[in-house]
Amino acid sequence: HFRDIRCVNTLDNIFKKAKYPERVFVGVVQQKHTEKDEFDCVRNYCAKYQGQACPFKRNIQIIEFTHQDAKGPSYARYLEDSLIGNEEFCMQIDAHTDFTLHWDLELMKMWGQIDNEYAVISAIPPDVSLLERNGLNGPNQAVPHLCQATFDARGMAVNLPPLAAVGLNKPILSPLWSAAFSFSKCHAEKKTPTDPFMQWIYDGDEFPKFARLWTRGYDVYTPHKIVVGHDYGNTMAEGKVLPDAMAWLQNGMDMNP
Repeated sequence: HFRDIRCVNTLDNIFKKAKYPERVFVGVVQQKHTEKDEFDCVRNYCAKYQGQACPFKRNIQIIEFTHQDAKGPSYARYLEDSLIGNEEFCMQIDAHTDFTLHWDLELMKMWGQIDNEYAVISAIPPDVSLLERNGLNGPNQAVPHLCQATFDARGMAVNLPPLAAVGLNKPILSPLWSAAFSFSKCHAEKKTPTDPFMQWIYDGDEFPKFARLWTRGYDVYTPHKIVVGHDYGNTMAEGKVLPDAMAWLQNGMDMNP
């Protein structure tokens, strides 16, 4: 995360809402302003429990560096890949994410339905507010389905906003991949690591990742249930003012006058 105080609640959510939290291991890449940021993702997560034993702290690894060394989300994800150990399944999310109850069990069930060792479940998550809606994941549930891309002014292939797929009873193939949520066997991440040279790029990194997955035999699927939400409205900040999430771009401008 880049100076994102919502990382604290994301950590809390990922363990608290898992069916088997003891099986969940988290890697955090923390980019902090060394002079302005008082929060720390792991320390503040533990502080929520007010002197009690910090739940699953042993399951958390962290890479931390100053905001001045930040080179954008792709570089951070590349570093995050180095934290993968001998885990069987890997999930990539943003630092401002919430989950449905027993998200881990639901994802395993979905992955099993596909019956493809090289399956990657990925989508642009809906807003976290949807997770509290009555009737979520009912028979006519609409889910975000990535199926359109375009070339932007830079000549880079970028995802267009998702359309809706309705009434699915299992994951369906998708021609695109999202960095905001991805779940697969860890060999997918090891065989297609994030490109560390795509620096100071906010978007445009997803299609190259999809291309490397597909050319190595992986298929991307849209989940038929909603299990992950993205905090588009900053509700997870609990009223706190968020630092400029795009300030890392200035580092690239400083180096490329």
